[in-house]
Amino acid sequence: MKKFVAICTAVVLVMLGVCYAVFVKGFYIDFNGSSQVRADFTTAGQEIRKGDSKEAFLLKGVDVSASVAGHYLGDFAADGDTYLRWLGNIKDMGANTVRVYTIMDDDFYNAFYEFNSNAKSPLYLIQGIRVSEAANYGMEDASGKDFLGQLKEDAKKAVDVVHGKSVASLNEGQANGVYLKDVSKWTLGYQIGDEWSGETVAYTDHNPRLEHVYQGRYFTTAQDASNFECILAQVMDQLVRYETDKYKCQRLVTFICDPSMDFLEYEEEYAKMLSKFCHIDPEHIQPTDKLKSGYFATYKLFRFCDGFLKYLSAGQKQELMDIMDSVSPASRYDGYLELLKQYHTMPIAAGFQYSTSRGRLKADEPALTEEQQGRNLVKMYDDLVSAGWSGGFISTWQDAWEQKSWNTAFASVLPQNSLWHDLQTAGQNYGIMAFVPGEEDAVCLVDGDASEWSKEDEVLESPEGYLLSAKYDAEGIYLLIQGSGISGRSLYAPIDTLQERGAAVYSDEEGKEESFDRDADFVLCVDGTENSRLLVNGFSDGARINFMEEADGRNPFIDTPEHDASTFYVSRMAVEKPLNLEDKIELQRQAAAGFVPSNIMDIYPLEFYDTGRLVPGNGNPESPEYHSLADICFGKDMVEIRLPWLMLNFSNPSARKIHGDYYSYYGVQSQDIARLWIGLGEKGSSHRISMEPVPLEGWGEGVPCHERLKKSYYIIQDKWREGK
Repeated sequence: MKKFVAICTAVVLVMLGVCYAVFVKGFYIDFNGSSQVRADFTTAGQEIRKGDSKEAFLLKGVDVSASVAGHYLGDFAADGDTYLRWLGNIKDMGANTVRVYTIMDDDFYNAFYEFNSNAKSPLYLIQGIRVSEAANYGMEDASGKDFLGQLKEDAKKAVDVVHGKSVASLNEGQANGVYLKDVSKWTLGYQIGDEWSGETVAYTDHNPRLEHVYQGRYFTTAQDASNFECILAQVMDQLVRYETDKYKCQRLVTFICDPSMDFLEYEEEYAKMLSKFCHIDPEHIQPTDKLKSGYFATYKLFRFCDGFLKYLSAGQKQELMDIMDSVSPASRYDGYLELLKQYHTMPIAAGFQYSTSRGRLKADEPALTEEQQGRNLVKMYDDLVSAGWSGGFISTWQDAWEQKSWNTAFASVLPQNSLWHDLQTAGQNYGIMAFVPGEEDAVCLVDGDASEWSKEDEVLESPEGYLLSAKYDAEGIYLLIQGSGISGRSLYAPIDTLQERGAAVYSDEEGKEESFDRDADFVLCVDGTENSRLLVNGFSDGARINFMEEADGRNPFIDTPEHDASTFYVSRMAVEKPLNLEDKIELQRQAAAGFVPSNIMDIYPLEFYDTGRLVPGNGNPESPEYHSLADICFGKDMVEIRLPWLMLNFSNPSARKIHGDYYSYYGVQSQDIARLWIGLGEKGSSHRISMEPVPLEGWGEGVPCHERLKKSYYIIQDKWREGK
């Protein structure tokens, strides 16, 4: 009996060992070395082909992640039903491909398999393989084990995952799960990386110990290839070798690139202003004749600078002499799409995006409505195809609350920003599907209809007879003001969040003063559709404390506002100025010669714009007059107003955290509050405006939300389903 138990135990251990070796470590024995290799997608010249088709396959793609409102991205909170619903919506929009930036949880691949098994025509997949942020932005170059070593292991893991033969443990930036669904026949290709750190690329390229040439079975590099390009060639070569030997098939391969590190070389001053100090050229990596599938280039596109063709280095202009005549500076991105198409010998695709955030990043790029987002995405896709590209990917399918942008990252508590929706942050609002706070209905629609308001929301009644109500959700605070003839009146609503600072007096542009019964950090001016705005006291201006030196050269801690100053100005946001090389060089020349530039403000890279101007419109998505950026809407004897949390200096409203005193903490330090105070009075009133508390409870870790397809979705659908 003991012998039998021992034998059974040994058999079980051997089986477990075999399963571990095969499904976890990817071990295999090639018993069919002479079998023919299959390639479902191939490249022919500058085209992608599907199967035996002689027609070019144009990518109509959408990026999908596991991002769900109220959850950290690493939680992979989306379940199988969620993925199925998303895939159905994406297919109905007219897309033919989805791209994931990393290995997803097994729920995604199970849903992808189920969807395609029941669909009349499938969705295809581009499987991303990303580098962890720790390695990408770390202290070592890309040849180390944390970068190259892990990237190679993850590439093999990705191959096993799409073939349904993997058990993955938890890894940074990746999911874990049991992957038993073979989705390889619907997998178009693999993409290496989703972004590269320029510092890491440059550091790697300047390492004299690394090889400058790579000769592999499926990929080789040119003599002038960089160290980093050789590393990319290694990863792609091993990936194809692994899939070829183990599964007797090949998929297309690509890696990510973008204008900040493309192959173009610029004049020194221009390159400095773009912070461009490294280069990656897909043409320096070439497939061998053993690659049956193909290799294509993928660019993450964004507007980097107008007129870039004028600033190419002399050597670059000479190299591109045969191409330059065919490039029109009047085309998209001043000819960038045409230039890349003419330069590359392989198919090229793009990732592109437009945000529907209330805030913005550049001075000359206004905030976009959902309709404008859709039109821009369609125009971008049309321009890509017209320029001869193989299509591209919209980034992304869903809004991603965990994302940040450079001009708002200072203001929130990371990573708790996934617990609330920041309407000011561009990075959170690139999706064509929105997460709307509320299980089924929004807490408030700014549409001039008071039907969702109740007596429990009432805060105060002003001496003039105006009734003020307030409520909030994960996007902001909503106010309802009711009173006869309100659309023709000017009202002030002081708001106190940080009780240590602020002012009890506001002096308007005409020098007239309004007083409050407690210090206020903000003053909401309700003054018709065109002049309503949120004002901020100098001590509570977060943009000032973080970006003043880059906007006008003054140090905010030296040039501090006066304590209790009654100066309020429209809430501001830092944005990038348009880059004009000739103007910048002339200003620098004047400064170097000891002259004061004619317009010294042009020296600085940033400027402020008045983000506190409230946008009028109807915020109800069901209305034919829907305006997705609407902050204020007048109705009959009433007005509804939306104030985003970040504009009121909340760093994490889910936990009732706001910015503390900037000048005591020398920056942003969060502190807890249990309430804010708000008042209401008519302009020119002879009495002090009384302020009453609005209790804040937050919502902790749970954010009830429902999904809504943005108006951009239907615009894309009309385009991508043309002729179907």
